[in-house]
Amino acid sequence: MFKAPMDWQKKYEEVIHKTQAYIQSNYWDGIDIHTLRAWLKNFKTDEEKYFSGCMLDALVFRTKEMVDSCYRHLASSLIPKFLASRHINLPNEIDEWLLNLKTGKNVPFRFIAIETIKGKPGKSGSVVARDLRNELFLARHLVQSPNKIPNFTSEVEAIIFLDDFAGTGEQFCDFFDEISPNLLVQSYHIAYCPLACHEDAKKLIEGSYPNVTVIPVELLTKEDEFFHPLDGYFRGDKENNIDDAKEFYLNVCEKMGLDRSDENAYLLGKGGLSLSFAFHLSTPNNNLKLYYHRPVDDSWNYLLQRGK
Repeated sequence: MFKAPMDWQKKYEEVIHKTQAYIQSNYWDGIDIHTLRAWLKNFKTDEEKYFSGCMLDALVFRTKEMVDSCYRHLASSLIPKFLASRHINLPNEIDEWLLNLKTGKNVPFRFIAIETIKGKPGKSGSVVARDLRNELFLARHLVQSPNKIPNFTSEVEAIIFLDDFAGTGEQFCDFFDEISPNLLVQSYHIAYCPLACHEDAKKLIEGSYPNVTVIPVELLTKEDEFFHPLDGYFRGDKENNIDDAKEFYLNVCEKMGLDRSDENAYLLGKGGLSLSFAFHLSTPNNNLKLYYHRPVDDSWNYLLQRGK
């Protein structure tokens, strides 16, 4: 049975204080203090409050400033390294390379956002492409849509697919299968560059498509999953095992009217990844549902938003 440890209140208050400081200092720029307080009110019992404190303590929140830094790292380091590994000629100086990205001259690749998949619009890839262009002052023609691939000139030797997050990798696979006929016109070097990616997604994509290299700015592993044991215990608390903690969480979900038998409800996150990782611009559905659950009857107060 799941229990709140003896000293849970002290740790809970420390986490709340830390989170409030993050928000009030605008370090976490996508969450406001009222949203935090409303979310905390969802949890009533000592065990529920302790669990909510663990969720807050585990939360990794990538702010706009952090994401902008990811864009710069992608453009100035990861992409040039990928192109160089494919023996594509690049300027020797980074300043010249960044200037080329602004003017659009002598740039041997094009960005493409992960968008509509199986008829369903995917907004996050387009948002990443837009923000990347704005942050780096990219020439507009460097960001293209998939249907423009057949029209690319011989100058284009590589294609860089953009996205915010890859959890299971299934979304990219569906997208790539749909647009693959466009890639038959010419042999391109292909990289998929999400801002963050779980190791399961990288393994699936590169195993399914040997011509695609997955280059995330940040790579998550099993150790980043919320229910990954620490010293054999839930969050290393020396009190609860993982099975009891997971069962407790699912019971709270049921209490909120969520169906634990519905695989598409993603109570433990899509793919069962049980992540606690979000951006200021989006919350991947591989996260624990209770971070972003937003029922139409407002019976649960959300902390994070799925998309903005």
